[in-house]
Amino acid sequence: MSDFQALIRLAVAADAPAMEAVRYEAIRSIDAAFYSASELEEWVGDRKSHLEKLAICKDHILRVVAERDQDLIGFGEMNIATGLISGCFVKTSAKGLGLGQKIIAALEERARGFGLNFLQLEASRNAKGFYLACGFRAANCNEITIINPRNDLCAMMRKDLI
Repeated sequence: MSDFQALIRLAVAADAPAMEAVRYEAIRSIDAAFYSASELEEWVGDRKSHLEKLAICKDHILRVVAERDQDLIGFGEMNIATGLISGCFVKTSAKGLGLGQKIIAALEERARGFGLNFLQLEASRNAKGFYLACGFRAANCNEITIINPRNDLCAMMRKDLI
């Protein structure tokens, strides 16, 4: 990981607007070689509903945010009951600096604290290499508990924690 410094902390409801802005920017910056314009538009979805979802604090959802100079520049989200990472998004200006790896490491640390044995996710086409670099591997259907995986748009991945 790089020497890029950022504060990683647990998210609070007030972080929702900044998290949605980071999510939107990250999706919009994906190279067209990975997804069509209509696929990206579907992924962006209704920003208001995403914002409302991010503002709701649920016991089984853990979110961490990364800040630098009081600017929220990335976040990650995981279900602590299933070990499903549902997203890791980084502002375009912070890409390639190791911030995503720091967010994933923070989620891993907390997953271990909750006694989880593995993490799982659906990696978007553009993020598969990132997750491989973070120690995830391609998973087959009997190794994951993701319901209704979107195999056409994503790669199912897993990382054992023990």
